[in-house]
Amino acid sequence: MKKNILIISLIAVFILGSFTFAFASLLPQRDNIQFSETVLFGDPKAAAGLILNYRNHYDYHLFWDTTWIIGTPADTAVADYRFTAKEDREELNVEPAITLESHDFNQYEVDGKPSGLKKAFDELAETAKPNAENIRQIHIADYYQYYPISGTLNLPGLEKIKWNDTYSAVLRQTNLDEEYKYIIDTMKVFQDYFKIPVRSNDTMEIQVRVNSQGDVTSTRTGYGTDTLYSIETESVVTEDTCYFTFGTRSWDGQYVDTSQIPGGYGIYALPYSKDGALLDQMSTVYPLDPKTQIESMKLSSDQSRLFLFTEETDGYYFTEIKLETMETIQKLNLNVNGFYGHMLHVTDDYFAFCGTDSSDASGYRIFSRGESGQFKFDFLLPSPKGEERDYFNFYSEAAFAYDGERAALTGTAVSTSHWGSAFTVAVYDKTGMLYCGEYNTGQNCRESSQGRYDCVPVANQLAEISWS
Repeated sequence: MKKNILIISLIAVFILGSFTFAFASLLPQRDNIQFSETVLFGDPKAAAGLILNYRNHYDYHLFWDTTWIIGTPADTAVADYRFTAKEDREELNVEPAITLESHDFNQYEVDGKPSGLKKAFDELAETAKPNAENIRQIHIADYYQYYPISGTLNLPGLEKIKWNDTYSAVLRQTNLDEEYKYIIDTMKVFQDYFKIPVRSNDTMEIQVRVNSQGDVTSTRTGYGTDTLYSIETESVVTEDTCYFTFGTRSWDGQYVDTSQIPGGYGIYALPYSKDGALLDQMSTVYPLDPKTQIESMKLSSDQSRLFLFTEETDGYYFTEIKLETMETIQKLNLNVNGFYGHMLHVTDDYFAFCGTDSSDASGYRIFSRGESGQFKFDFLLPSPKGEERDYFNFYSEAAFAYDGERAALTGTAVSTSHWGSAFTVAVYDKTGMLYCGEYNTGQNCRESSQGRYDCVPVANQLAEISWS
């Protein structure tokens, strides 16, 4: 026993020592963070007035939030430092308010009889060869009438809940525990509201292994084709309502049947209060063509308008909606044939996204709000080519800022050894790139026998930027 205690103590000392080493190496610069500037292209005066806000951490214990304005002395950077003995991952994992899933097929029984996938596995097991992999491709519609809508509800101030197809079995139980009741009620509302019939050509591969007595020892599933429908959700949250929608197109480009949804396909509203989601008030508030594909949905800063980006049968569109009345303020054809939603930046006064047009011109397209209050196209910020790509390229986690004339973006550092403390900033106008520079806080820790200690950006965001 004493030997075990000694070993555990030594391990604890080693772990503590390793963390103490990293902490000590960073301590001298704890709140004295300064950005060094390396000019890669052009004149840094083009970036003057750009505010950098850089948040990074070490091992979820040491956190920095540093702000500096390009063009001002390096020692004017302001760093907010925080240490926590307990890991803090909360702000690093921001989850959507509603996430729905459509292929969480599980095994269960109803009234003592096999249902869902259990029925399919039992049927295969009846003819299975012992101690061998027995495989069969099934049509999901033979076992499910509707897609088993599962999901996660994560509303502000309320306990996060998650449900899946397994809870269908619990529905048949009596005297439910309180912890299940709210989850079951939520699941029933969503599954009753969103009745989407399983398509006849959706298939799945199932695999069963039985022993010599015919008992099932293992089961596996896999999707037999690329046609299976997988629901993808977009949601935004105001102080009292969650607005959400989902895509209707399956992996093979075909559409599911949404005709049984009350109010039809569109944008849905789920009100909530401090006591929970008001499930009986969920409704369709903005109808959409079932063939409309949602690329992204954003909320204005004052929570009064909804910004919707869609792919429709005749192109990609931006729509601004007044939430109070759900009236369309503006619908604008973006005139592109390719839209990259993961590279979209939206504010109240402008939005920019990466895409391609009919002439194959690719890059960021910038739209800003004009004097009339309507959004209009400003200019194309072309993708870096040739020499420019040696020091800058578009990055999916990049930040974006636009002042009506200049557009600024962040990118990965030229020197990958500086990842976590350095990033690039590029500035463009209508004529092209004006400037590109690398900015480094110097927060890489030194190497040791225990390995390398690096600070990394919070949520992989290189930096937040804005024009002063």
